[in-house]
Amino acid sequence: MWMTKKQKGKNITVYVPENTARKMNGLSEVNWSQICKAAIESYVDARKSINPEARLKLEEKSRGEQADGYVFGSELAAEIVEKLNYDEVYHLRWDYLDESEEDWWYDPTSLVADWVTGTIEGERNVDDERRRKWQKKFDEWASDKGNLGWVLKLAEKKKGLRKNNAFFLGMIAALRESLAG
Repeated sequence: MWMTKKQKGKNITVYVPENTARKMNGLSEVNWSQICKAAIESYVDARKSINPEARLKLEEKSRGEQADGYVFGSELAAEIVEKLNYDEVYHLRWDYLDESEEDWWYDPTSLVADWVTGTIEGERNVDDERRRKWQKKFDEWASDKGNLGWVLKLAEKKKGLRKNNAFFLGMIAALRESLAG
């Protein structure tokens, strides 16, 4: 017999106005319990910080960036589906948008981290030769249709792209949800 370990915690009820509930119903793929849990954890962490008001404002801005990234990623997913066949989308989802690790994309020497942060190999000040080499390496990676580098190049062509961690995480979350077939 298969048994799961009973989790300890607290169940709560959250009230949302009818207008908000209708909007939520239109996003049936979203795990609203997870959203509430993350918001509560964020708030509790902020209250424990030295300056809770500043931390809450920063987290609010981060959530806004993440929401903008999510919208951007949803639009980007529509373009990707137009340009790739099913096998290529499947390959992209499992090989490059793996959800198994929280920070899968942030390896300090990765092209993705450099792309998001606008740095090259973790350095802000590099000479033109090194920048050209990095750009060549990135362009080679991005030329492989359907890989994450290719998706990032496609993203760069779209209006509204912002390169910061919160925006990127929102964009990737939307791609995961949109391309989960």
